[in-house]
Amino acid sequence: MIWVPLEQADQAEEFGGKAANLARVAALGYAVPEGIAVARTVLRDALARQPDWPSRWRRYVRLVAEADSATAAAAHRDLAAPLRAAPLLGAVREALVAPVTRLLAAADAGLAVRSSALYEDSPRASFAGVFESYLGVADLDAVCRRICDCWISGWSPRALRYLARMGLEPGADAMAVLVQRVVPTQCAGVIYTADPDSGNPWQFAVQAVPGLADDLMSGSGVGDGYRLAWNTGAVLSRDLALSGNASGEGTLPAAAAQSLAAAALGLDRAFGTRLDIEWAFAADGLRIVQARPLTALPEFFAAELDTAERESTWRPVLCTLPLRSDQPPHLITPLYRDLSEAEMWTRYQPDDIVLTMAWRESRDWLGYRYMREETIPTFVEFFASPGDYEAWLDRNEPHYRRRWDERGRELRTLADDAAAAIRDTATAAELIPTMLAVRDRFWDLNSFGWSGPQSLGWMCESLLGHVLAEIAPDDAIDASIETIVAGGAESFTLLVTRSLQELGRAIDEPDVQRVFASVPLEQVLPVLQRHHPECRFLGRYEELCWQLGRTPPSWQGRPPFWRLGHDHVSSLHTVRAALRGEARDVVAAQRQSRARRDAATDAVRQHVTAAARERFDKIVAWAREWTRALNDRHGLAPGLLWEKELIWRVGERLVRERVAKQPADLLLLYREDLLEFVSTGEPHALAARLTERQDEFEHCLRLTAPAVLGRGRADTPSAGAPATELPAEAEASGGLWHGVPFARGSVTGRARVVADVAAPDLLDSLAADDILVLPCANAFAYADWHSLLTVVCGVVSPGRPAHHLSQVARECGVPVLGEVCLPPGRIDGAKLHLDANAGVLRLL
Repeated sequence: MIWVPLEQADQAEEFGGKAANLARVAALGYAVPEGIAVARTVLRDALARQPDWPSRWRRYVRLVAEADSATAAAAHRDLAAPLRAAPLLGAVREALVAPVTRLLAAADAGLAVRSSALYEDSPRASFAGVFESYLGVADLDAVCRRICDCWISGWSPRALRYLARMGLEPGADAMAVLVQRVVPTQCAGVIYTADPDSGNPWQFAVQAVPGLADDLMSGSGVGDGYRLAWNTGAVLSRDLALSGNASGEGTLPAAAAQSLAAAALGLDRAFGTRLDIEWAFAADGLRIVQARPLTALPEFFAAELDTAERESTWRPVLCTLPLRSDQPPHLITPLYRDLSEAEMWTRYQPDDIVLTMAWRESRDWLGYRYMREETIPTFVEFFASPGDYEAWLDRNEPHYRRRWDERGRELRTLADDAAAAIRDTATAAELIPTMLAVRDRFWDLNSFGWSGPQSLGWMCESLLGHVLAEIAPDDAIDASIETIVAGGAESFTLLVTRSLQELGRAIDEPDVQRVFASVPLEQVLPVLQRHHPECRFLGRYEELCWQLGRTPPSWQGRPPFWRLGHDHVSSLHTVRAALRGEARDVVAAQRQSRARRDAATDAVRQHVTAAARERFDKIVAWAREWTRALNDRHGLAPGLLWEKELIWRVGERLVRERVAKQPADLLLLYREDLLEFVSTGEPHALAARLTERQDEFEHCLRLTAPAVLGRGRADTPSAGAPATELPAEAEASGGLWHGVPFARGSVTGRARVVADVAAPDLLDSLAADDILVLPCANAFAYADWHSLLTVVCGVVSPGRPAHHLSQVARECGVPVLGEVCLPPGRIDGAKLHLDANAGVLRLL
């Protein structure tokens, strides 16, 4: 393939960023100058015919990095000379005859030959003015010469130094070329969909000149400047550097400015980022000449903090609220604006101590939610001794346990009420009260799961540790907290894995068995839905997803709506492993864990007096109950599923009633908007209010919120910095590392360094002798660990593993060693012996 029409050049890796962006602009319905894209493979083939090219290129790249400008320029001329001397190969020139002749026939002003590098006009780097473009090219031979000139400009010292600054690797064959018709223009210029001087996303900045804008684009010319309102295109200010327009409007009349702003906003929305757009007005209307992400904008966040607020450090809240899938993680969905995570963490705190709390206060600025950073005491700071918080537990634990038991019944009632309301109502106004009631009830259940009660697990484990130290101060008994609290009553995540394993073992349909055996996990559901839609497995799986709070397959046809938080790959991995017999049975694993637990507990009980035994049994019962409760907040998932379903159903009804254009629009309305609609029954009024709310939301959505506000702003950690300090390496000589055991056991296996435990390629290839090596201290808090740990044999973490991982590993009998400082890249695939009893990992 030598060339394609510009509209088909949508692959940046073959036709470069500039061509791919213009192809996307054309596909969105905006006019672009007619043209073709010459593939970068043409350059690759040309270089392959040059003798000794790879070594010449490597020498040149080293020289540019080390030499002065004059020497580098001379080397560039020498490198380019053979290509300049050789015209395009006959087959290439012949292929260009027809399209170039056709373009020239309709181009009174000639053609433009423009660079389109692989990394040009990307979100990471624009390369504005770095490469060459040529206007007014009048014949085929000149087009061929200018194509070569564009290629060569990709090797210039300026280009290589820009690549180095951007951290990009230079490629000799990374340049494609655009050949377009030059359209005679009345005026042309550039529009930025945020003010490049201030970063203000609510003002578009325009530079305009009469005729073509080549001098303006190269930086050698000046034009009339404008500031336009982002949503209306109204002219906010003019800076007229050019004279001769008696109307005072300058080069760009108000009507043209409004048309230009509307097109720029449409492209900004479609690309999902602020843009730098080159444009031209021809006799028949607007043309988009180039569109690229606007990089290196100044930070802009017009939040006003009062004096007291500025003295504090405010960090973004990673919201647990249901969020739209197309918004930043701490921009609050308007429908949930009235709910505060800070209140959620404090609702069930006792009056006399703090059990646990993420924060006490949160605020919204410009639609974004921040929390005040502060030091919050742990429960141990409220007591003089473990005996004091044992007494506190004696008084309070029964109340929390009763509330925890009620929680499951309330979840079932919530689901029944949601299903009945969907079945028994016909209009949005009739369903909205149930939707809001379920939202509020689920929020209360969520608050109970996330606030004080979950910390009882840590309190009880701490107390158990003190008791064991009292009973056996010299390690006379071989028992540990990790062993004694493992394998208790069935947790929700164990129920999930058990149900999926039972489903996998029950598959008896040959078509379903063949699909699981022959396609990657990512393709199992699509293939079954397309080729075997009536199979029993799909019905059973759909029903199970509703019971377990997993996204039902029937939701896959919905447009982006929620951050669903779960895809089907990990669930299907559990099903397939059970079907193949590759996974340990999770019930049997828990039974074995319980046997180890009971043996260790009995050993302690036999070591103490009857009076101490009673106290010991009480504390063990507390620790087992509340350690499991830490995992069981996952049991809220079915309730969240019904909450999402209700919102979707109300949204669908609002679409049918012509209030909204799509179901997700419901999320843009406030609670009070919906209550007013229920009261008045006025759909037109709600539709008008929705338009206002959409404008408000997009106003906020255009902002990039800072990572910190207030006095901590100067101390903002750099992007990508780990959230937890990695522990110092205790010992690494001879392939030996020490760590802290979080689940006991000893295994030998192969190191499997993982970046994402939900990655389909990982799940497709897990083996029973894999020891997962996690890459960072705070990774994978909510992975599907029960399913994973019925397949792999061990886990190693550089930090303190999430409690959920540790407890599931105890139930599954899989050793976990944390706080180990490893070189992951060097041990991937190596044979390891993991002895979590001794806290040692050895390279074999």
